[in-house]
Parts: sequence; C-alpha cells; structure tokens
Amino acid sequence: MPVRFTMHLPRARTAIRAGVDAFLRAAADAYRSALLTKYGEHRGGYTSGEYATGATVQSIQASEPYAADSGGRAIAVFTDDVVAVYWTLGFQHAGANGQYHRVDHWSPAMLDSADDQFTRGAKAAREAFDASGQ
Repeated sequence: MPVRFTMHLPRARTAIRAGVDAFLRAAADAYRSALLTKYGEHRGGYTSGEYATGATVQSIQASEPYAADSGGRAIAVFTDDVVAVYWTLGFQHAGANGQYHRVDHWSPAMLDSADDQFTRGAKAAREAFDASGQ
C-alpha cells in the first residue's frame, strides 16, 4: 500500500521560517557568547583591560531575524559603541605617540564559535520544526 504524503503549504512555509529564525537566533547567541568571552579575557577591554568600562561588552546586541536582500533571512550581531569600531578597524592613538592600534575580537570570535553556532542553530531549528507539527 503506497504511503500518502500531504502537506499544507502555508503551514509548511510558516514552519520553515520559524525554523530558520530559530537557527539564526541561536547562532547569533553563540556568537555573542563568544564575543563576551573574548572581551572577558581582557576584563572587558582590548589590551590590558586597565581602561575598560564595560560599555563595549554591554553594547553587544543581536537584531531580530529579517528578510535579506538576497531573498533569504539574516540576523545581525552588532555594537553601537564607537570605541569597539575604532579598536576593530584600527586607529592612531594620540596619547601613545601616534602608535597604530588594532585589536579585532569580532572576527576571531566568529571563527572560534562556528561549530557552536551550527550546533545550537541546528538544535533550535529542529525544536521549532518539531513544535510546528510538520
């Protein structure tokens, strides 16, 4: 006897979107956790942590999933702290005889947490799909 497979297309689309969004949120959370760990290694700062105020660590956020220009879904992990931008891109420090400083925590944290991002994302997506009943 043949097995009949039926799926309600609007419910399937909703379930897929919920799964993708759950994946993105979980992956962003893993990346954000890796960033907090990186900054924590320097007591919330970039080098010695001597001048760290914690503002950068507190400013790391993740957006809600959104429709990307490519037609897929995306999420952003970001900071609105300009100090983090200067340290990541590099700057000439006037107080240190014009020395160039650059310490990028963002790229290494992204790479270091890639496996964790995928693992957490896959688990969250599976839970969302299971909850949808599809």
